Amino acid sequence: MLTWSSACHATRQQGPYREHFQAHDSGSGHAAVGPGQLDLDAPVQQYVPYFPEKRWPVTTRQLGGHLGGVRHYRGAEFQSAKPYASVEEGIAIFAVDTLLHEPGSQFHYSSYAWNLISAVIEGASSQPFLEVMQAEVFGPLGLAETVADHADSIIVQRVRFYERNNGGGFANAPYVDNSYKWAGGGFLSSVENMVRFAHAHLDDAYLSDAARVILFTSQTTTSEVRTGYGFGWEIADDAGYRYILHGGGLVVGSTRLLMQSDTQVVVALHVNLTAFSTQGITSRVASLLVHAAAND
Repeated sequence: MLTWSSACHATRQQGPYREHFQAHDSGSGHAAVGPGQLDLDAPVQQYVPYFPEKRWPVTTRQLGGHLGGVRHYRGAEFQSAKPYASVEEGIAIFAVDTLLHEPGSQFHYSSYAWNLISAVIEGASSQPFLEVMQAEVFGPLGLAETVADHADSIIVQRVRFYERNNGGGFANAPYVDNSYKWAGGGFLSSVENMVRFAHAHLDDAYLSDAARVILFTSQTTTSEVRTGYGFGWEIADDAGYRYILHGGGLVVGSTRLLMQSDTQVVVALHVNLTAFSTQGITSRVASLLVHAAAND
């Protein structure tokens, strides 16, 4: 088992520490609801009756593969500083908007699709989303450093967040409140926890083979075009190896998590800098580790 993780940051502390960085959405929600509780192919209104019916029905499976037609951010929504008291309040941002296309017909990346999935999880489990994630994912996996990014709370070891200024130097990133999108980029985590999270996805003790097929198999459009995206995870092939990965960027930082199941290689990178490109370095490191493991 080979693992690489890095936390690039501009703050330093004396002695042992673990720091909390922004983590982006992934397929963890699927593991948060037990067998039989959630029909991935049922219309979302079965679990979220307050979400208005649209011209076409949309399912949780389509949302998880970004095939649901739910829109992404508009205008300054990405920089929202408004606190939201519930998942339902966050859903209201886009609930009345028309779907961009018939579900299943096109791939359209949408963080809001994962907001809606968090509402589905609440409806299927009859529990608040954050409580479900703690009880079913973070607690069982020992992810003690993975928490909701409550902007109004003091969170031990939460790093400062930065952006580049016009002169090429660093400036504090704008204040944001991510309570409107817990499932779409609202958690803080450490690189150690991200690595543990990824390894759990490769472990039979946590996920069944059937669950991994759902998460790690590319979905297809209604015209049979592979999207290269499963349920919350991107699937990529390189030099004969299949990689499962997810990356994202927020006002407060950039993250990428990558795993290769045959060699059990996991690569995680957190950077508390807006618009930092994580793809190149994680791909290069993963390639080195995968080939080293394969030739060991």
